[in-house]
Amino acid sequence: MPPIIKNRLKLQNSKNLSGGEKEKAQKFLDRSSDFRAFNSYKDKLEDITILSFLQALFLFQSLL
Repeated sequence: MPPIIKNRLKLQNSKNLSGGEKEKAQKFLDRSSDFRAFNSYKDKLEDITILSFLQALFLFQSLL
């Protein structure tokens, strides 16, 4: 994950920020193409993991 995204996530989760500052950090994350791309990658990775699990399950089942 790019450093700027990590920093904004830290800012958003910081207890020292007022409500307005947290909203600004969240708006930045919502607009950030890097963050959207990261989430898209994460979703694809989850799909691949689920498919791999199902394939392994069917393979194991066919061996029984």
